[in-house]
Amino acid sequence: MGIFDDAKDAAKQAGEKLGKAAADVKDKAADVVDDTKKKADDVKDKCSDKADEAKAKGESAVAQGKEQATEAKNAVKQQVRDNK
Repeated sequence: MGIFDDAKDAAKQAGEKLGKAAADVKDKAADVVDDTKKKADDVKDKCSDKADEAKAKGESAVAQGKEQATEAKNAVKQQVRDNK
């Protein structure tokens, strides 16, 4: 029975080592997933910031365009008044 007991012990030790190795791999994979999620969130935040910045610049350009259009319209009105 000694051979069977030795084989049983060897199988048990191998199973424990495999279980530990699997747990280590699982932990490392979870760390990689967490890091990837953090990086994705950072990229998302940066993209959102850039989009907000572009939107603000666009709104500013529209406001400047309206201001210039109003100035031009007022200048034309003044010319019409002056020519009367």
